[in-house]
Amino acid sequence: MQRTITPAMPSPPPPTAESLVRSLAPSTGESLAALRSPFRYARSINPELHDTKLAFWTRAIQVVCVQHGLGLASRYTVDARALPAALTTDAIPPQGLPVVLKDMKEKGMIQGVDEFLRGNGRVFAAKRGVGAGLWGAVSWGLSALGVWGASESSTIDNPLEAEGISTGVFVLAERVQADVAKAATAAKSVSSLTDSIMPVEEMLERMGVDMCTLSSTDVELLLHGAKCAGVLAYDSKTKLVKLVGWRQSGDKIGHAAEMTALDQRLYTIKHTAAKVSQQADEIQGRIQGLLEQARAHRTTTLDTLSHMLAQVDSADSDAAVMNAYEAGSLAIKEMLADPRLSLDNVDATMDKVAEVLADHREVEEAIGLHMTGINNEAMDTAGVDVDELERELEMLVAEGLLEKRMSDVHTSPLPQERPAAIKVQARTASDREEAEEDMSGDATAIQEAATSAKKKAKVARQGMMLTE
Repeated sequence: MQRTITPAMPSPPPPTAESLVRSLAPSTGESLAALRSPFRYARSINPELHDTKLAFWTRAIQVVCVQHGLGLASRYTVDARALPAALTTDAIPPQGLPVVLKDMKEKGMIQGVDEFLRGNGRVFAAKRGVGAGLWGAVSWGLSALGVWGASESSTIDNPLEAEGISTGVFVLAERVQADVAKAATAAKSVSSLTDSIMPVEEMLERMGVDMCTLSSTDVELLLHGAKCAGVLAYDSKTKLVKLVGWRQSGDKIGHAAEMTALDQRLYTIKHTAAKVSQQADEIQGRIQGLLEQARAHRTTTLDTLSHMLAQVDSADSDAAVMNAYEAGSLAIKEMLADPRLSLDNVDATMDKVAEVLADHREVEEAIGLHMTGINNEAMDTAGVDVDELERELEMLVAEGLLEKRMSDVHTSPLPQERPAAIKVQARTASDREEAEEDMSGDATAIQEAATSAKKKAKVARQGMMLTE
């Protein structure tokens, strides 16, 4: 069964600040336009509309800036001058944000940078009910516009009181608090005193916070907030932090701690040990590299020596071959020094061999002439006509009788040259038998003559050998 692979759905694009603001606004365009309008009158004139606008933009700043990190000046701060552009909808920025920021500042939700660094950092507990009940205030205020409602009164009655806050940079306490919680989680993982002392960069790495996302002001804000929360101790001179985790005595996070001279010395020892360990690793790497180089050099030397040994063996073999060539040439030279192998002696010997062969041929020719004379004499004595014999032989072959006759003859095979002295004149059965007897006798005579010729030739050869 073939499995169907469902393609992965593309991830939705990240939300924009405008889309987030629209998701919080009422469905009617007239209501969003009213929320963007400035605070023209004192709250006492129209408290419902005043508190509704205040709660809406407070919630918008919480969602856009705090939760999604949009429209920020840095990780933990927001610039009042750039905030209206970040919260713009339909190309129209909100007009009453100074009043909203003033209200948030008085409720402890934001603070000036200098004010935060001078304080004790206990902004996290300031009016925590406000954050949880903000949407209730929004819903109550929007009820005045015919949507829903519950209200929380504003601390600002006259909008002119917020004019001086439109140009400041403010710390978003909730964003600082979120990273302080990460530092507290990292502190709980500390298992020893020496492990708790580290540079700021290492602490951020344990927290899972990218150093590149923090400005120098953000680092100061985070360290100050974590120190005030009892999570760590910080020394601004050495730039070291000491995470305060679960102690052996059972004290929990929140116990005040300070960076002592002993802590600094412990970190110095720890840092020196880590540096020495790193140097040892580097030295080990260098040693390994040198060993590899030495091994490569020795291997090359070994290959060269092996090649030289092979060449020596080859040269020794070549020398043995040359010695063999030299010995062979000397042996041949000694053999050629024998007088019997001189050129004159060889020529004389070969001349003798030629004469012997010539004599042998003459003996054979003499024997052949003698045999020819005997055959001719026998044929003349018998009065045999050769032509008549050939015609008779052709007739016998035609009649199929030659093969039968030859099978009945139990004498030695006849020579290839058929004697011309055989007389065949058989016409009847008795004539044929008489002819067969004549043929047998003639064959015996021929064989005896050949044997005699061989004996004579042998005697002649022996005579020549004796002569030599």
